[in-house]
Amino acid sequence: MTGASNLFTSYTPCSGKDKVRVADGSMVPITGRGSIRCTETLSLSPVLHIPDFPINLLSVSSITKSLNCRGWFDPSHSVFQELGTGRILGTGTVHNGLYYLDEGSDEVAFASKMSPCQELLLLHRRLGHPSFAAMSCSYPSLFNACPWESLICDACEFAKHTRVPYPSLGLRSNKPFDVIHSDVWGPCEVHSISGHRWFVTFIDGFSRYTWLYLLNHKSDVFTVFKDLCAH
Repeated sequence: MTGASNLFTSYTPCSGKDKVRVADGSMVPITGRGSIRCTETLSLSPVLHIPDFPINLLSVSSITKSLNCRGWFDPSHSVFQELGTGRILGTGTVHNGLYYLDEGSDEVAFASKMSPCQELLLLHRRLGHPSFAAMSCSYPSLFNACPWESLICDACEFAKHTRVPYPSLGLRSNKPFDVIHSDVWGPCEVHSISGHRWFVTFIDGFSRYTWLYLLNHKSDVFTVFKDLCAH
């Protein structure tokens, strides 16, 4: 809610019969509602217009529901991040015990508050985990402040782990779909964008063609196996 009518990009007058309770306990009428564009990536709707209201208030529960985002708060900053894409919608800074939304805040503004090492790790993940030595050619100024030898990516470390050879009997199917090898993996601590924590693979013993299904629950394995058989 806001008392500044000039902030609205779209506005619909109200009859004044609807009211809201303010901090002193009194009821004040709502004279209109509409949309306000706070930054290039953050628009709020519906925003209530309360004339003479001294400050602008943002409801955390309303913004997380309407924009399908998450918000987190630390002692000096706050961040709103879109679920699914991970895009930064807006940031805030603490003043006198309150979180104020940063004007013009976007993902670039948020990245500028990171240390060079944090920004390099973020770029490393976005670019598909290239080597830090290769990245140093594209971002020399960042690597001057943070030597690539000091950077550690957990995903890259795990992906490069080696294992002992697995003994094979040397048997192979003579025709497609004669033998199907399967493996179920999970649960993963991090959910996928669609909320999956498991996956199952089916490998044809003749062609080595592989099918992969993402699962919400381990009990879904039989259901997807029936889909594979029908396919």
